[in-house]
Amino acid sequence: FGDGWECDRGYREVEEACEAVVVPARGLLDFTGHGWTCSRGFQKAAEECVAIEVPRNAYLSANGTGWEWDRGFQEVSEGCEEVQIPANGFLDSRGRGWDCDRGYEEVGSSCVKIVIPAHAHLDGSGGRFECDRGFRQRGNTCELVEIPEQAYLGRSGNDWECNHGFQKTDESCVEVQVPANGYLTPSGN
Repeated sequence: FGDGWECDRGYREVEEACEAVVVPARGLLDFTGHGWTCSRGFQKAAEECVAIEVPRNAYLSANGTGWEWDRGFQEVSEGCEEVQIPANGFLDSRGRGWDCDRGYEEVGSSCVKIVIPAHAHLDGSGGRFECDRGFRQRGNTCELVEIPEQAYLGRSGNDWECNHGFQKTDESCVEVQVPANGYLTPSGN
């Protein structure tokens, strides 16, 4: 708007004047054009750019201002060490730890085979078992769901529900008593 002034790119304002930005070796003008930053793989130390020391089994981070461990290695107090993967395990998706194979569960620092009882199968995650339809879990076994008269196997597949007009009482279905001038609701109870 012509109501002030600004220094050209590569210069910065110092006491009402423009002074050249001194860019050290391995540095470059920053996005404003009035300061500097270090090139990828270098970091500021006082008024210079020094190389980032990348330890063994690590690599320069994507933004170039630090480092990250190689896949399969993790940080420990004095540096890094290789992730120890137990038998029947695999490196996790981030590459910093491990998970157990399908059909195995983590117990301490090992992967132990999941014991699948009769009338059961592995769940979708593969990390535990679930009972087949018509059976319910009791501890580490699956037992048959006993369905009383006037009942049917519910949606969950591991319990029963009473037919329309009946309600659950303990382990049976009893008929709902409808008073005179009353009616049975759509839910049936």
